[in-house]
Amino acid sequence: NRGKGYHGKHDQILNGKRTNRFYFVLPKDMKVEIPKYAGVIRFSMCGDEMIFNREKMAPLLHKKHVDNKMIKHCLSKTNWKYYSCFFNNDRKENE
Repeated sequence: NRGKGYHGKHDQILNGKRTNRFYFVLPKDMKVEIPKYAGVIRFSMCGDEMIFNREKMAPLLHKKHVDNKMIKHCLSKTNWKYYSCFFNNDRKENE
């Protein structure tokens, strides 16, 4: 439960309360139905490096300017997810 008045992330995106473009970042071979309001970035591994390719440009959802607080929030979440992905993979390989 996220509290009274909470709206899910995708509802917030559609209502202009988040970034003005939204992308799903997916493994190269993953098949997923993508909503019309989202773009797609695919990634694959090349040795120890991740290669990213934009497959579908996300449409512009609104022209509101994003403040620095929101940018820092998005970067923090992205960095944590990236770190968690590799940290969990390293732990599994060492078990």
